[in-house]
Amino acid sequence: MQGLVSCRKCSYGLYRTSTRTSARMIHYYRCLGSDAWRRLGGPVCDSKPIRQDLLDEVVWREILKLLESPRLIQEELERRLAAARTASPVKRREEHLQRELARIRKSMERLMTAYQEELMSLDDLRRRMPELRKRDQAISAELNALESQLADRAGYLRLAEP
Repeated sequence: MQGLVSCRKCSYGLYRTSTRTSARMIHYYRCLGSDAWRRLGGPVCDSKPIRQDLLDEVVWREILKLLESPRLIQEELERRLAAARTASPVKRREEHLQRELARIRKSMERLMTAYQEELMSLDDLRRRMPELRKRDQAISAELNALESQLADRAGYLRLAEP
């Protein structure tokens, strides 16, 4: 089911992970946006993990309903097409990241200008620039991932159109 389920809050995909208790292994799904270690700015989502057994039960119930009534599939496709065309949390996140990336690059440009005009020392430049470069790379990587996600979604929408 990994890749088929997305977070209601941020639209990132859920991934399967697990933890061990003294008695057994428990599998659950986590939102990619809730992992603080994936982004320099911290998590973009505060969703809680969902136990796999509970989510699988809900998904199978819904699949059975769809199989019993194909009309529901068409209605759901139409609903998703309409929603995807009007608003996308992923698109809003992409726009935010683009603004943040522009701001960081402007800061880097200002530092270089200050150094070239001898308003700051080389040591100051070397101390301040690595953090900006690291943030630039992290945001660029996240933007690439979002662009892939948007391209996949556009492909799915084209497949679903009558």
